[in-house]
Amino acid sequence: MFRVIRICVISVLLAPLASAAGPAPGPGVINAKPEYRSFADAKAAADMGNVRAMLEMAYRCEQGAGTQKSPADAAIWLAKAAEKNSAEAQCVLGYRLLTGTGVAKDEAMGAQLLTKSADQGNLTARFELAMAHMNGNGLPKNETKAHEQLLLAAQKGHTRAMGEVGQDFLLARGTPEDLAAATTWLRKAADLNDPVSQRRLAEMLRDGKGTDKDLKQSFSWFQRAANGGDVESMWQVAQMYKAGDGVGRDPDRASIWLKRLSEQGHEAAQRELGQISPGTYQQLARNLTFKGSELVSKPGFAVQAEGKVTEMSGGKWTLAVGPKGAERKIAVDTANIKDSKVKKGHTVRVFGILRDATLIEGVTHILPPASYKFTYTVKPQGAIVSGSYTSFIVSGTITNDGPQPITKLVLDVNLSGRSNGNHSEKPVTLQDFAPGQVKPYSVTFSQYTWYSRGNSLPRAEIKEKSLDW
Repeated sequence: MFRVIRICVISVLLAPLASAAGPAPGPGVINAKPEYRSFADAKAAADMGNVRAMLEMAYRCEQGAGTQKSPADAAIWLAKAAEKNSAEAQCVLGYRLLTGTGVAKDEAMGAQLLTKSADQGNLTARFELAMAHMNGNGLPKNETKAHEQLLLAAQKGHTRAMGEVGQDFLLARGTPEDLAAATTWLRKAADLNDPVSQRRLAEMLRDGKGTDKDLKQSFSWFQRAANGGDVESMWQVAQMYKAGDGVGRDPDRASIWLKRLSEQGHEAAQRELGQISPGTYQQLARNLTFKGSELVSKPGFAVQAEGKVTEMSGGKWTLAVGPKGAERKIAVDTANIKDSKVKKGHTVRVFGILRDATLIEGVTHILPPASYKFTYTVKPQGAIVSGSYTSFIVSGTITNDGPQPITKLVLDVNLSGRSNGNHSEKPVTLQDFAPGQVKPYSVTFSQYTWYSRGNSLPRAEIKEKSLDW
């Protein structure tokens, strides 16, 4: 196995590194602060096969503690420790390889190392394996297996796993819905100060889902999550202070929370404070982004989403966004969208504020126009006889090359003869024309022809008469 890991490390050396500062905090962080007096002492112990010293060498090389920063050397020491069966090294290096954090991405090797670490009882590795299965990141997407792994980690005390197990039971993700179990697991994680679980528990209490509706308790959990840095909870606290839901109405405290959000670039807060106008959303908006089944885009920020309108009711559109065959549904509140000509079946680009994982508050939109292209040829039916009528066929294809379904397209096909100047016109009508669809057409003309060596075939012109979409 050491040879395989060293091959990965060689690829690390050849690949562009994320930064000399090392990875962001998380499961890919080396938690081995120096215990040896010097770099030389740590290296001497590591060279003698001391695994703890190898981890310290990885930390020192990555942080520049007693030596120059070298993420590549840090990866080499991690690989050596992983070969010595260090669960921590296997977890850190496995996570980095799985995600491409600071190293060349190798999902198969990353998953292998995480599995070895988890089998030794490393709960962080088991949690990351579970989430890899949940999102199909480096491992086959399997929500049932993900839930089983999360439950194992949760039962042994992993806080984030507890929260995700609660979410599994809440959303019937890899297990049947069980709102009582969802409440139990979310409360366990919330009591251990996991901000995401605190927010999810607050949402259940606010909505009366799986528990009695209790706005006072909901506010309390939102506030704890907000104090823990959860941006979505900060927004909820501001709105609850503003409306007096679960707490005494206090516009000043609402404004304080909105200002905190505004300083973090939270567009919804900036809008409420009058710092941005609806007209700036097209410049601010980020694409709505998913990672596997998980929505990556954060509520409260400006987003743009393009998709097909599948439903229109109650002042909302339902958009199917994402690649064909893997579309996801998201609702758009259209209360602020004016003068819209959008119809069911249209593809539309919406700009607005992401309120939660299922709803965008629309501010403005773009309706890309329908478009098409055509080809044609002109051919005589039989021989052209000078001084007589000859039948000509104008035929070709019309392609809907735009984003919109075309309800009805009427084209005028004109045929003009050079030799006698006569002119004829016939319509071509196409209906229910889906994006990407190609339809053939054919029109026959009978034209009186003067023919000599200098004459050519009649000329065709095609013009749009009407277009409904």
